Amino acid sequence: MTSIGDIVLSRVNLALSRHDPVQWSDNLQLALNLYTELTILEPRLPAYHQVITKTKQNRNAILHAKELFLAGVPLHTESIGELPLGRFLKVIFKNADEFFTGLPNDPTIVLHKWTPIFPRTRDCWLGVLFNTGELLVLGREYYKDSFRYRVKINMFEILVELYKIPFVDDKWYVSAKEFEHLKIKYFVFNMVEDVLHLAIVDIANRVSIFKWAQRDINKEGKENGGAFEFTLQLVKQYDFGKSILRIVWKENVFLIIGLDNSVTRCTSDFELKSILFPATRAQNQHNDILTVEGRQIIVSTFTSKVAVFDCDSNQKYEYDTGSWCATSSLNIGVCDNNVLKILISFEDGTLSTILFDLAKAKAGEGTGATATARQHWFSTMENDQSLQLFKERVLYKYEMASGEEENVAEGGNILIHNATCLTNDVVAVVYKVLPKNAVHYRIPSATFANLLFVKLDSAIGLPKNIQHTTSIAKIVKEYLSNYLAFPVVVDDISVAHVDRVRDFAEDIDEYVEEVLKNCSIPDPPLVQNNMNLQQSLSTLFIKNSNKVIETLQYQQTLTRLLLSALHKHNNESNPDVGPLFQKVKQKKQEIENRLRQCLINIVLESFVKAGNSVSTVDNYILLSMSKVSERATNIEVLLQLPEQIVLKVEGSSIAETFEIPRFGLEPFRDKMVYSTTNHGWATCDLTYLPILTMNNQVDELQQFRYIHPNDVSGELAVTLLNELDYCYISGNRKYDIR
Repeated sequence: MTSIGDIVLSRVNLALSRHDPVQWSDNLQLALNLYTELTILEPRLPAYHQVITKTKQNRNAILHAKELFLAGVPLHTESIGELPLGRFLKVIFKNADEFFTGLPNDPTIVLHKWTPIFPRTRDCWLGVLFNTGELLVLGREYYKDSFRYRVKINMFEILVELYKIPFVDDKWYVSAKEFEHLKIKYFVFNMVEDVLHLAIVDIANRVSIFKWAQRDINKEGKENGGAFEFTLQLVKQYDFGKSILRIVWKENVFLIIGLDNSVTRCTSDFELKSILFPATRAQNQHNDILTVEGRQIIVSTFTSKVAVFDCDSNQKYEYDTGSWCATSSLNIGVCDNNVLKILISFEDGTLSTILFDLAKAKAGEGTGATATARQHWFSTMENDQSLQLFKERVLYKYEMASGEEENVAEGGNILIHNATCLTNDVVAVVYKVLPKNAVHYRIPSATFANLLFVKLDSAIGLPKNIQHTTSIAKIVKEYLSNYLAFPVVVDDISVAHVDRVRDFAEDIDEYVEEVLKNCSIPDPPLVQNNMNLQQSLSTLFIKNSNKVIETLQYQQTLTRLLLSALHKHNNESNPDVGPLFQKVKQKKQEIENRLRQCLINIVLESFVKAGNSVSTVDNYILLSMSKVSERATNIEVLLQLPEQIVLKVEGSSIAETFEIPRFGLEPFRDKMVYSTTNHGWATCDLTYLPILTMNNQVDELQQFRYIHPNDVSGELAVTLLNELDYCYISGNRKYDIR
């Protein structure tokens, strides 16, 4: 049995379950909707010796989950007032068809969702819908402030441009129909062929699908500049015949849930449409889509029942859950023999695990099985032992804490806001405990909720792993799933400190040999003849066709964590730590060198095949790469580079000249490049260009620096910075310094 400490979410009073107040991103970012505030938890690389504590050698360690996340409030009452909201207050009806609009004065959050991970940035953006009918897509902007989000997309501006709404004297003039198409009531994101798509529903029940696109905003006269901004392009629109409550879009299945709780299945182009579940009084609450051996399965929860629909056979199956409480979350896994494991959480604190045998259902198709026979294809199993103990522990802890207070109701009730499977064996539960049979009131400063990670004894069977997650998120997942594997210094005062550190060094040496045994990468793959540089970079570093690259990026971040653990004890009092510290440091350097070499080989071979480059900046990059390349012997001859390249770089208040000879003395020393005035400058870890401006970029762990795309020219530099818009060495995100 593992022991993971709760995270207390202070000043958190979550919205109702129908607003889906708890949203997890694929990068383990947690966003909580408080109506007037938005709280976010960001995963971080923890302080090694603080995240796990162990008091005795024969006792289980305790994981302090709060050390794995950083909490902040990017949206609150004051910051919401600074957002570009309230545009409908400036909308004027130009005809006599105006209807009652009922526009709210105080914006509140009614829905929020994370985007899937952008493959080229490893980042997720956050869509936020307000009760004003306005949708904003926000994204983190700066390295130093993890919770400073900037508006990336304003859907009101996109729709105004789409419908060609006239703007005169600071007013928009619309007809009643145009007004309905501007106001949004639901949205959802989906990734289609590595391109992000956004589907919105307006109050006229029109579904509009947009796809992400980049728009060049370079200044005129700047050759091959790299500055872009994001915009949306309309892909498809569809007018639904009745009121829409919500939509679900996953893979190539599009579900429309009506206000009458009917569920309609459509293809992404809306060419085919079929009603899966007719209108019913039972409220539709959650829906999910998964693929099992090529069969698309849809699982929906209604009031007191769960329904499964097989898209291939057009068969539906229903099961009575025995509870009339609202469901707060739905998780689906696939066990052996194609058995669906459905984990449902209810608001009253109940957790239910239901099994559905797909094999029996498929065998029974066409046999005319009765409703009673179909019920036997479902079965209820006991919840995982860890989930059973969860409720007992929480209530016992609450009773012990409240027993010492006066005038406190005896006992408590658990309210589960959400229970999400983060990995195959870890469930994140957001809950709070309310006093039983009592009126409960707390001032905002005294409200709180709890986040608990429950380690399951048996895997739930998630259908697939999420791609493109950052290395930091992977390490946090490893802590949650298998934190007992991390060596720790036992906090036992009965044992001498030197002996405890020596045992720790021995354990961590074995751990290093185990987790870094595959740190060697095969020869970097050659560029295929039918691929250009952009396609080669995308294949290897974006689509991760070579899993070794992804593994090395994870190991680079892991060695950074292990070095921080060893650094504290690397002194004369602990002679066993010094050699181990140097060993891990050397492995970290080897991993970084192999990743750099892989990138350099792709770039150099691409330009050998393509011919000479005409840009001075590109020639500078190629010659710099050849200088640091392990294969520099013949590559310069193949590239036919000039005898010497002179590059002039201008910063905000300084200009420098850099000279790189094809042969002879190199200007690179101590990871810096020196100008003709013998001034040393840091270089970009991707393009090797000198960085003279303060507005550059850095990765999340502040290990590597990158030149800003707005400050470069040249085809090669632009291709590298736009294609690899994340830290290709550590596998983490990168942001502007300021």
